[in-house]
Amino acid sequence: MIIKHCSQVLTFLQNQHSEFTGEIIMFLTILATLSYSLMLISLNRGPLFTNGYLVGTLINLFGALIPFTFFLIGGMRLEGSNNVVGVSWGIAGGIGIALFTISMTFLFAGGGTLGFVSPIVYGGSIVIVTLIGFHFFREGLTGLHLSGIGMVLLGIGLIVFAQYRGVTS
Repeated sequence: MIIKHCSQVLTFLQNQHSEFTGEIIMFLTILATLSYSLMLISLNRGPLFTNGYLVGTLINLFGALIPFTFFLIGGMRLEGSNNVVGVSWGIAGGIGIALFTISMTFLFAGGGTLGFVSPIVYGGSIVIVTLIGFHFFREGLTGLHLSGIGMVLLGIGLIVFAQYRGVTS
């Protein structure tokens, strides 16, 4: 089943006008969540055994080379797109991930734990990107979305409260 989904993703890369099925979207969502978790754990654990900047560099290197390989496999289609805007967003994202990696390296090297740092960084990111999507890109935001944002903020507050009350290590 996983091979079937990977095959469908590679087919999509070659024909970018097709739509994914709900099953493929769920597969990719789970894959993204698990792989992002792997990155975060690696960023936390790797510096315990070697230089944190080396770990961050390797994460970013492979994080750039692997998608670029998919770009090459997909035939490097750029026609019909606004390359300047797309490249600008790519550069902005690269700067963002570089600052993220440096910040997380310092946080974990300074004693930050996965259970404290991760929920705050990622929960905060969920809130920020959801609100930016709504305000600047006209993405929909319903009462249910707002409830979710409220729960994320409540969760962050509880984690911070527990940390400073000495409930967690």
